[in-house]
Amino acid sequence: MIALSSFYFLIKLLGVSNLIGFIWAAAFHFKHPQKPDPRKYIISFCALFATGVNLFVFLSIHEIPIYQVLFSFCLFVTSAIIFWSAILISRGRLDFAFSKQNPSLIIKNGPYKYMRHPFYMSYSLTWLAGFVLSFNLVAGIAALIMFGLYYNAAKYEEKQILESELKNSYLEYTSNKKSA
Repeated sequence: MIALSSFYFLIKLLGVSNLIGFIWAAAFHFKHPQKPDPRKYIISFCALFATGVNLFVFLSIHEIPIYQVLFSFCLFVTSAIIFWSAILISRGRLDFAFSKQNPSLIIKNGPYKYMRHPFYMSYSLTWLAGFVLSFNLVAGIAALIMFGLYYNAAKYEEKQILESELKNSYLEYTSNKKSA
């Protein structure tokens, strides 16, 4: 039983670590324009709410089926790998969600080689893992809200790129990618 309780602790620690990384990135990694779009505040507030829900869920669960733990563990680890590889590749050159700034680059290597929006994918995997870990209705609703916000942010960013001088380069880049 000690090994299983240690694994429960590890999964909670991994989930909290992902959330702390996301907060760090929002505050220090992404560029923040002088006049932000109001949607930046909406996505930030909802992310803080979802973080609070997940922290509560992580701290309140005790005994859960091992299949939930293992699946959540896989989601958390995948999320962390995608997130930190996107951090290393982007090196603070990207704007925070819903930026009104004209896009200045398209990153095509690292996780961007396999998906268009690795940060949104990483965040979504962590919200999903929190729900799978707990099957908590509020955590599920929070995850769905965040999925919708990330989808809208991704579409907004793609629209900006397609209206910029990066259009042809982006169309070439996306010709081999799905919308992830």
